[in-house]
Order: sequence, then C-alpha cells, then structure tokens
Amino acid sequence: NIHRFSAMPRLADISQHNAHDPFKNKISWSPLQIFKVVVMGTLVMPIRFLFGLLCLVIAAMFAVIAAIKAPPATVPFGPIRRWLAFPIQLGARGILLAHGYWWISVDDRRTDKDQVPPIVISNHTTWMDALFLVWYFGAAPVAKSSLRKIPLIGSCGVAMQTIWVARDSHDSRHQAKDLIEKRSMGKNTGKFPPILIFPEGANTNGEVLITFKQGAFSPGQAVLPVTLQYPHKHCSPSVVGVGAAKTNTLLMCEFCNYMKVTILPIYNPSPKEKDDPMLYADNVRTVMAKHLKVPVTRHSYDDVFLEKAKTRVPQDFEMEEIKKLTGLTSEEIGKLMKQFGQTASKSAQIPYQLFCDAMDMDPKRVRTKRIFEFFDVNDNGYLNFVEFLSGFVMVANPERIEQADRIRLACHICDYNSDGIISLSGVRDVINRSHVLKVENTAEIQQVLDLLTSLCNAGDQEDGVDYEAFAGFLKQHPILLDAAMLLARQRLAVAVKTLREHPQPPTKMKKK
Repeated sequence: NIHRFSAMPRLADISQHNAHDPFKNKISWSPLQIFKVVVMGTLVMPIRFLFGLLCLVIAAMFAVIAAIKAPPATVPFGPIRRWLAFPIQLGARGILLAHGYWWISVDDRRTDKDQVPPIVISNHTTWMDALFLVWYFGAAPVAKSSLRKIPLIGSCGVAMQTIWVARDSHDSRHQAKDLIEKRSMGKNTGKFPPILIFPEGANTNGEVLITFKQGAFSPGQAVLPVTLQYPHKHCSPSVVGVGAAKTNTLLMCEFCNYMKVTILPIYNPSPKEKDDPMLYADNVRTVMAKHLKVPVTRHSYDDVFLEKAKTRVPQDFEMEEIKKLTGLTSEEIGKLMKQFGQTASKSAQIPYQLFCDAMDMDPKRVRTKRIFEFFDVNDNGYLNFVEFLSGFVMVANPERIEQADRIRLACHICDYNSDGIISLSGVRDVINRSHVLKVENTAEIQQVLDLLTSLCNAGDQEDGVDYEAFAGFLKQHPILLDAAMLLARQRLAVAVKTLREHPQPPTKMKKK
C-alpha cells in the first residue's frame, strides 16, 4: 500500500506489539470501595496507622542502638548488634499487620528449607515486598540512598546493613556492585545477612516482569528467587501511577489484604551463565515469569524515568526499542513525550484537525488526508506518540528512514491534485519551495526535469506519471527525492515548532 509507512511500522507498531504498560495502575472506585474508605477510614485506619507507627518507632529505637559506632559496610555485625537489629524484622511484620495483611500464604519449594544463598531476589510491586522479605529472611536490601535521610526508616536501614545506592551516580552504582560481590563471594559471606535485590530496579503494576538489571547476577553466585503476588478486587498495593501515600491509605481502609509468596528452588548458574550476567538474569526472569504466569518486556529504568515525567502518554512501548530505532536519548524522548502530552487530546492522541492546523494544510484536500494516513499506521484517525515520533525522526534523523518510505512520502507530496498522478508542474513547485535548487546543481536538476518530461510524454497520462513510474524514477534520480524530503522536513519542523509553542489545540486558543 503506497499510502502508508512500510518500514517504519517497526517503530510505529511497537505500541501494538507491546500492549503492556507496567507503570499503569488505576483505582477502582465502586460504591463498596467508597463505603470502605468512609467507614474504615474514620473508624479503623487511624488505629492501624498508630499501630504501624508504633512498630516503626520501637524498631528504630533498637536500630539506633545497633548502629552506634557501626563498622564499615564491608565488615559484618557481631552477635550483639544482630540481636539488637532483630526487632526490625518484628516491626516489619507489625507494619504489614497494620496494612491488613493478617495471613500471608508462603509456599516454600526449597529442598533445604534452612538454606539461604547470599542473594535473594524478587519481583517488585510495592514496598510491602521489602517488608515481607526483611521479616522472613532478615535480608539487607539494596535501596536508593535517598531513603537513608528519612527519619526512623534510615536508622533501620543502617542497622540492617543496607547497601545504599544513588541511581544517578555512576560511582555510587559501581561501589554498590563491588559491595554486593564482596558480601556474596568474600570470606565473611555467611556472616552477613542475605542481600535483598529487586532486579527490576523499579516498582511495576505486577502484570509483567520488566528487564532485570545485572547487579544481582554479576557475582555469578546462586540466587534465591521469590515471587510475591497480591490477589485483590479493588485496591492494588502497587504504588505506580497512584503514589505511596494514597496506596497505603487505601490498604489500611480494606477489611483485609492478601499476599501470596512462593519461594522457588535455589537457582545455581551454569558456567555459561556465570560468564554472561545478562543471560543469567534473563533465564532467572523467565523462570519467575513462568511461575507468575505473566509476560516479560524489555522495559527498563529508562522507562521509569519517562513514567515519572507524568506525560499522560501511555507507555505501551519499550524505551530500548525506541532508542535503537530513532537514535534519540532518553532525555530527548522524555521531552518529546511531554510536548506531545501537553498538545494531544485527553486520549493522548493528535486528531486529524490538529495535525492539519500544525502542518498548515487544508483538511479538505485528499492530498492532506493521504499524508496524514501515511503516518497513521494504526488507521484509527489519530496519531499516537510513536506515530508522532516517526514524523519527528524524519526531521531529526532523516537518514534513519528507509528509501521505500521516503519514496512513498515523496509521491504524496508531489501529487498536488490528489489524483494519483505526479505532474511536472507539481515536481517543479516542490523543487522551488524546498530551496534545493542551487547554482552548482541547476544543470543537474534541469537535466532530471527533461528526463521526467520525456517519461511523461512516453506515458499514457498528459503532463504526468503514475506513482509506480515516479517511484522508479526517484530511485534513479535521488536529487528529486532529496527535494521532496527536504520540503517534508520543513513542513514537519514547522509542525513540531507549532506543537511546542502551542501546548493546547489552536482551535481552543481561538475561542479564548
């Protein structure tokens, strides 16, 4: 079909290919849910909150004592400090009780129930994950360094010998990686608490497993995979898209909440997996996904960066795929998403009329509709973000667009009468408006026009050729293709600039 992108669906179909958005989570406000929030929020939640706070305060008191003159992170605590830190595990269970987790189903599939390798890994949906694993295994989490500054929580983290990491600092990440290797491989390995790592590196809605980071697998040691599931009807414990404060409040307003934990058999890596941490991570993720009965995606921390940007754009695509196909950085894609989210309709899509306004084209002309359809790969009358990005790539990185797509778009641009015939007058107009004509190439362009004239005279159409013949001509004479693409980039550059300067549809601005 000459009317649409043929190669760029590799980019535009990403949103269809990856329909799962791991950072999307909505609250279900049924009459029963509203009743529970009103009644439980008034009568029960304050009591639960005070109980959870009391558990945290008591745990932090012991933690402060245990952390007095604490040794470096590479030295394990002695028996007295470990005894003083034990109330933190009890406090974690108390906080779970405060959130309505009265009974927790644990299915332990280890052959030796007492054997715990140096590294425990788990999927990550909510901070309840860490509370359970700290309580059950006494594990020391790998946590973001900002948590250390939070009163009470920071003290508990120090007493648990938490490994702190600043995600934005390369040095901090490198130090954390070295510390994980020393604790899991050194002579004092058995003296440290097991290291708790969430290899996804971010909270998700629990419907998929995103890319596992390599930190837990770089040492090449055995890991203990643990899966946590939260069966629910109304209130998901996931904090993505909702926020921790609101999620915690809603959990405390539930009569009870449910957690299903499966401790999978210890995973011992093969020699090949020891040499390839990424392979090791992928294989463990596959085992966990199979048990959870969820798909895997290639979303990563870059996608979390976009999710936190609050762009209103559904993240039903994978950042790594977008970066690979466009050559744009995470920051550049994030800025474009923000611009798109401000401009698009509530459905996070650009309708045909807004496209025409931005491109300064007549919406009634067939030629305009064909150009819009060229980008509207989904054929739904709207441009989603990935389709919009396809157009932006044409502005920023035209060399990334395959020749077949450039030719298709050039045919639409040169078809001034929208009748499927490329006229000589239309081609001349494109050359003039694109400013491709220079002193040094005047003779070459005139020669190409003479050849096109001969082709038109030899054909069945008067003063023109059909799409198929013109496409073949463009392959032989790329200077005309360059002219059409230059005009397209000029149009799209103006459109992108318009969308940047007018974050609301122009039609609404006129009404004001």
